Amino acid sequence: MSELPIFSTPICQEQDIVFVRQRTRQITGLLGFEGVEQTRIATAVSEIARNALRYAREGKVEFLFHKREKPSQNLIVRISDKGNGIENLGEIMDGRYQSKTGMGLGLIGTKRLMDRFDIQTSSDGTTITIEKFIPRNKSLTPDDIKKITSSIFQEMPDASVSEVQHQNRELLLALQELEKKQERLNELNIELEETNKGVVALYAELDERAEQLKLADEIKTRFLSYMSHEFRTPVNSVINISQFLLDRTDGDLTSEQEKQVSLIRKSMDTLSQLTNDLLDLSKIQAGKITVEPESFTVEEIIVGLRGMFRPLVINPNVVLNFTSTSDIPELYTDEGKVSQILRNLISNALKFTEQGEVTVSSSFDNKSENVIFKVSDNGIGIAEENHEKIFEEFSQITHTLQKKYKGTGLGLPLSKKLAALLGGYITLESEQDKGSTFTLIVPVNLPGAVPAKKQKASQDKIIQRSLRVVIVDDEETSYYALKRQMIEAGHEIVETADSDVAVDFVKNERPDLVFLDLQMPEADGETVLKALRNDADTQSIPVIIHTSKVLSGAEKLALLKSCTDILPKNISAANLKIYIASLPTRILKAKAMA
Repeated sequence: MSELPIFSTPICQEQDIVFVRQRTRQITGLLGFEGVEQTRIATAVSEIARNALRYAREGKVEFLFHKREKPSQNLIVRISDKGNGIENLGEIMDGRYQSKTGMGLGLIGTKRLMDRFDIQTSSDGTTITIEKFIPRNKSLTPDDIKKITSSIFQEMPDASVSEVQHQNRELLLALQELEKKQERLNELNIELEETNKGVVALYAELDERAEQLKLADEIKTRFLSYMSHEFRTPVNSVINISQFLLDRTDGDLTSEQEKQVSLIRKSMDTLSQLTNDLLDLSKIQAGKITVEPESFTVEEIIVGLRGMFRPLVINPNVVLNFTSTSDIPELYTDEGKVSQILRNLISNALKFTEQGEVTVSSSFDNKSENVIFKVSDNGIGIAEENHEKIFEEFSQITHTLQKKYKGTGLGLPLSKKLAALLGGYITLESEQDKGSTFTLIVPVNLPGAVPAKKQKASQDKIIQRSLRVVIVDDEETSYYALKRQMIEAGHEIVETADSDVAVDFVKNERPDLVFLDLQMPEADGETVLKALRNDADTQSIPVIIHTSKVLSGAEKLALLKSCTDILPKNISAANLKIYIASLPTRILKAKAMA
């Protein structure tokens, strides 16, 4: 750093303070500072000089030019003394030091007035260096500084009286300026007060609107949940009954009757999918959806998907392939949600591929510990501008195939949200008319979950015997499929729709098993279950909750403390058949544990 000296003077008496102030104003004027800035710098320098005289009895003031390229040229003023130093400097600069003489106020004020401020103090003395940036329109050279130095010595400062008069004029100007700023401040305060009133009113309105939106969202979520729940039972009943007809359970159908029932089944499948998607979305939005991790393998997922979709590939021009690498470890996450996401992706791929193949592949990334599922097709593809749009709720892309296969526009948005719940995400690579690849990436272990030790698979043989079963339910349509398949499996069914007399009914019938609905107009299912468990004659009878109510994880755990199992009413006919076949074994285990 190059510093060029401009002027220096000792401080030995009060008159020197006046002299320093005059010289400061003179030098700053020559360096190109405006009047207000001259006064500020002169005030700062004279205040520090006065401190040196008061506390150290003498000192020295040096004016220097910091030689730098434009625009960062500085005026440096260094005031030094050989006093005993400044105690409590940290408290003084923080504004925490209280002094009767006002010590420290000058230091704080000077620091605010100047661009740079540095203080070094010890028992051998104190040196304060302050700097002010020279105006940007000035570009001074060493020759300019020499001229300024010469002019300083040629020009004698005014007498003390003149200096006092000059300071008075500066004070008057400062007071006038302060008065103008005070007036402006008052105006701004009035404007601010009016603005604050408007802001307060706006916040009140926003709070009210936010509360209304929150209430509307809660009502919407409850409505979707309620309606979805109420839809599921009759829809599932129609699906199961139509399947009975298609299976020729009660006799053959004409070709026209088969066509009509198939249309009913197809429409109900669509409505069921819409109902399930709406219910899942409403649960996610309400923060009530639960993630239930369990251990499973990719192969188990693939087997289930292959079995599900193989009958659905009715287009002979489309081939569905499943491939996976052998190094994928066992997953610990929500198998149902992973399967649900893949079902949506595969279903879309099959729907929008007229010719070619749909490939479902899986692999494992050791570095990120993520399992990667890819669903690729060479179907209609998706234009780049629509890549984000398809993940918006109820959003669909216009295409001839879209008109042929109408959907809800909920599958992909729901899949994206479900993937996020599992700590994963979905990506898309696609070009118009060239096909698409949807990639589901999920952690091999659900974040925050500790994998449980997998129990050894049961090798118990399926026990076959006839059961006497009581069904407690007030809506026959909701349990007709269960009743019909139970009878076909050779079991004896007795039923009651009156939950108020259910306990006495069970005591009289002495069944091997009770199927109990939760939502009934008289006593609800939980009340009946509690009464059955508290009665010595019925407490050992296995009870399976048969419900269309969507239960949280906590609700399931609470019920399973008193019941044998929970069977959802929206179970498919095929899975219901498998479940019924396992009932004798389940009952035997339940009685052994009772």
